[in-house]
Amino acid sequence: MDAPGRLFVLFSIIISLSCRAGDKPEQSAPPKGETFVPDSGGRGVIDDPSGYVNVLADKQPDAAVIAKVKTGDPVSFECKVGGKWCRVTLRSGKSGWVPSNRIKLYFTIKDLRKGSELGEANRKLARRAAHGDYDALRKFLSLHLDGAGGEEADAAFGEIVHILGDDAFADFLRAPPPIQVFFNDDITYPFENLEYLHRHFPKTWKALFPREIVKWPSPDGRYAIHKLFSEEGDNGETKVVRAELIEKATGKALIDLTASDIGKGGWNRDGDVLWAPDSKRFAYVSSDLTPMRAGGLKKQTAVFQLTGQAFSKVELPLAEKSGAESDAKLSGATLIHDFVEPVDWLTPTVLKIRRHDYYQTKDESGSSSDSVRVYDITATIGVDGKATIDTKLVEKESY
Repeated sequence: MDAPGRLFVLFSIIISLSCRAGDKPEQSAPPKGETFVPDSGGRGVIDDPSGYVNVLADKQPDAAVIAKVKTGDPVSFECKVGGKWCRVTLRSGKSGWVPSNRIKLYFTIKDLRKGSELGEANRKLARRAAHGDYDALRKFLSLHLDGAGGEEADAAFGEIVHILGDDAFADFLRAPPPIQVFFNDDITYPFENLEYLHRHFPKTWKALFPREIVKWPSPDGRYAIHKLFSEEGDNGETKVVRAELIEKATGKALIDLTASDIGKGGWNRDGDVLWAPDSKRFAYVSSDLTPMRAGGLKKQTAVFQLTGQAFSKVELPLAEKSGAESDAKLSGATLIHDFVEPVDWLTPTVLKIRRHDYYQTKDESGSSSDSVRVYDITATIGVDGKATIDTKLVEKESY
């Protein structure tokens, strides 16, 4: 991603998805006879562990109770993005306020996106996925659509997840093979995705954020990465406390990667691994995307190489001067975000890397301007464990 805004909202993790077909999800639905009030905002159902929620006359905890609504009962609702309260309208026509985290979105097969930007073939794929065809869902999640098509795909994915339900989707996540999925706030709009999933999709939450993971097997199947996190789930502060390369057959730790892993918070806590095709080298990616972290956001890449019988870290001089120091527009600028991520192994010993540097400059009045510099780096790795690099500026923008 070339823009930091998208990095805030995208969560880039590797999750396991099933390719089983034919298992039909049990679609939850409002009780018989219950209907939504037409043209009264979004559609949802009450989801409260106590079994009911009080509908209040005002958005205050001590306001008068005007109705009680059971868990699973339908409501039409209106919420501000990030708001703590939602105005709901009941089937009876009564309106009042409930905490926003007591509302779960509700969709049926008939609600699936019909937007032209998604394309007829992809709409059919989405419908098959919502009917429980997990192979179709895997293919749908592998789509790479930009612009309006990408937005419609995100929205359709959110609808599919709700139609399948927590049990079916969590089972789907736990089975191999792995696939990369992006899950942003559009999918749970107008609710914030982490809190929403934690409350309304607890089994999916646990599948997405386990305490321990073993992922990213090498192409030859001999190796994998094992990580342990400070806690299950993600409260924005969970971090990697142990990372290692293991031998898959025995579970034996071959090299400790913890010192090279800055993984913390957010959807990107898992990081990523890009193996060379001969399984003798891997690019190890970790991210600290905690928004309030002092010094800004960071994504880094370390490279490891098999020499003889052991893996060791490659000397990768990515901190060498890039030319930014001679850029007049960056005079007095502060580096606020930097992302270094692998793109592809061009050969088993040549890795293409991309570095994104985001700068901010403030004037005397306190106003700020931003600058972006993007570099393509070609790293050629020698048998001595040292890399030579060639750096090329590919994007230069100030605004």
